[in-house]
Amino acid sequence: MAEQFSDQKIDYPEVRVTIEANALPSKMYFVMNTLSAIIASYGLVTNSAAVVIGAMLVAMMLGPITGVALAIIDYRMPLLRKSLLTVLAGVFLVILVGFVVGLLHQGQPLTNEILSRTQPTSMDLMIALAGGTAGAYAMVSPHLSVAVVGVAVATALVPPLAASGILFANGEDTDGARCCLIGPDQHHCHSVY
Repeated sequence: MAEQFSDQKIDYPEVRVTIEANALPSKMYFVMNTLSAIIASYGLVTNSAAVVIGAMLVAMMLGPITGVALAIIDYRMPLLRKSLLTVLAGVFLVILVGFVVGLLHQGQPLTNEILSRTQPTSMDLMIALAGGTAGAYAMVSPHLSVAVVGVAVATALVPPLAASGILFANGEDTDGARCCLIGPDQHHCHSVY
């Protein structure tokens, strides 16, 4: 019985259908990403790494990102458009929630958890690439949970986006955009604070 489970075949058409379904915007996608952004934002504001990690367990960013990859591989422009719109809507939502939390707590100083996300490095890129690879492998493996691997993708996305919203709410528009989205001038970021 264990050998049969181990030799289980991959149903590629079913994998494609699952990826396409997860790439579409849904109520669950927006609710879970909103909750993840709230948790991440408060983790950042209270300087709690444990809370930020908890936020990653809730996020659902993997589905549309995998949909983008499938659309490129299969050269399916309608799926690419839908997936990109879903990703962009999720990104905007997380930044918006971070902005609102930042406005609610505008008088507080920016914490180390926020400032640490203003300095992306090549190591952060490697974490994101490894997380994406793990997610893609989990999608086609019958023995791995995609939900667990989705946490790795959320690691690279949700906290920096929430931090960006908090920075914007604190009037650090230029630094929020440069430090969190484009790539930092690290000395300038620290001199501002």
